[in-house]
Amino acid sequence: MPQAYATHFMPSPPSCSSARALYLGSATVKNVSATADALVITSALTATRRYPTARIARVVSSTTVNWFGSALALCLARGISIAWLDSHGHVIGAAIAQKRGRISASTALQVLLDDAEGLNQYHDWLRARRMKVFHHWLNAQQTQQVEHSPFSSQVADEVKRSWVYASQHNVHLPATLRELCLAYVSAQLANHYLPPVMWTGNAQPVDLDQDLCGLLWAEMNLCSGNLANAVQHQPSSVALFESWSARNASALVLHINSLQRCAQRALLQ
Repeated sequence: MPQAYATHFMPSPPSCSSARALYLGSATVKNVSATADALVITSALTATRRYPTARIARVVSSTTVNWFGSALALCLARGISIAWLDSHGHVIGAAIAQKRGRISASTALQVLLDDAEGLNQYHDWLRARRMKVFHHWLNAQQTQQVEHSPFSSQVADEVKRSWVYASQHNVHLPATLRELCLAYVSAQLANHYLPPVMWTGNAQPVDLDQDLCGLLWAEMNLCSGNLANAVQHQPSSVALFESWSARNASALVLHINSLQRCAQRALLQ
């Protein structure tokens, strides 16, 4: 996480409406310990702060933040995922709670990816989800067009050809926003007991987090305008992404639920 980040406690779209995303930046050295029901953040330069776990949806942490084992265990016990960003803002890993009796979706997806036919089904699913986002954007464009600024079918054809079918369309998301998006996707995958990366039968990685992040990018940029292009500062990026994700909490959940259904149908074939 870049040095410019401080500790942010911002609205997020978890199952509990009062819970928030906790950002632990690296402007100063921080230590994270725990009580029975709260994370305790201490720093040499700021006052000690206590964050009840009931108010935390997920955590995004710099790698320079020192975590006590008790704090990690408390987050995992309460189902709070933690994503770590390095000094360049890249997601390097996440802590995901493992609970008994909730692995059916992960198992089904692993079975799907074990052979070439199943991997093709996954890519077909991904293309179908891109098509769904594309039609959402297309309908919005046709509804909002005005006489002096008509919607161009050529633009739609190019988006369909390059993004839906080739996954190469530039959706104009700044790097900082992309890493925040990946951290959010990792947290939501953890909430559904799915890892960010799975493996095929011949040991090739399938980056669920990257693929879902691409869908969420498109939801934000194609369907919500070009606000992301105007972001200049990292705190503004955090505020913009959290505001958008709070208003569109269902977007990623719908994609994940669709993937789970695709994998579970494969088990019945």
